[in-house]
Amino acid sequence: MTGLVLLIGFGSLFDQAQLLYAKKTLPIGNGGDEIFTYNSEEGAATAAALAWAETHMPPDATMAVLPDAIIFNYLTRRVNPTPCLFWDPNSIGMYGQSRMVAAFEKNPPDYIFIVQRDSSEFGKGYFGSSPDFGLGLMQWVKKNYQLQVLIGHEPLKDGKFGIKILKRLPAVPTQSGGFNSSKSLTSFAGKKFIPTSKDASVQPKPSGVM
Repeated sequence: MTGLVLLIGFGSLFDQAQLLYAKKTLPIGNGGDEIFTYNSEEGAATAAALAWAETHMPPDATMAVLPDAIIFNYLTRRVNPTPCLFWDPNSIGMYGQSRMVAAFEKNPPDYIFIVQRDSSEFGKGYFGSSPDFGLGLMQWVKKNYQLQVLIGHEPLKDGKFGIKILKRLPAVPTQSGGFNSSKSLTSFAGKKFIPTSKDASVQPKPSGVM
C-alpha cells in the first residue's frame, strides 16, 4: 500500500515537473552552458545582455555585476577583478563596505552590469539607496563609468526588471602630470531597449548617463 502511494506521488510530481519545464522555452547561454528559462521580460532581458556582451566586450575584458548576479560572469567567461562577488547586506556586514569599495577603486572592472534585485528580504531598500547599502559605490560608479545600453527598465528603482551595462571611462591626465580615472559624466538624452519574448537581441549602442 505504501509503495502504491509513493508511486502515485512520484507520478504526480513528474507530471508537475513536465508542465513546469514545458513553459521554459527561452535558451540562455551557449553549448554546454545552455539552459532554458521562462519566456518572460526577465528572461528576454538576460538573453539580450548576454548577446550584447558577446558582441561588444573584448574576450579579456573584466566585469562586475551589482548587486549580485555572478551567473553573468560565468556565462560570459568574464572575470571579476575584485574579490567582491556579492553586495547583499550580509556580505557588506561581514567584509566591511569601505574595504569592498576600496577593492573596486584599486582594481576597477572594465564593465559593470547593474541588474534588478529586490533586497526587501534583508529589510533594505534597493542597493545604492542608503549610505550603509552601496550608496558610496554607486556614486563612484556614476563618476567613473558611462552607460552603454539599458535593457528593459531602469534597475533598482521601481521593481521592474532591467539591466544596465556600463563601461569604465578612460583615464584622463591630471594637472600633476599623472592620470585620474575619475571623470564626471555629461548629461545627454539616451535611449533604452526593452526586449520582448520575440526579440532577445540588442539595439545599437545608445548614449546616456547613469
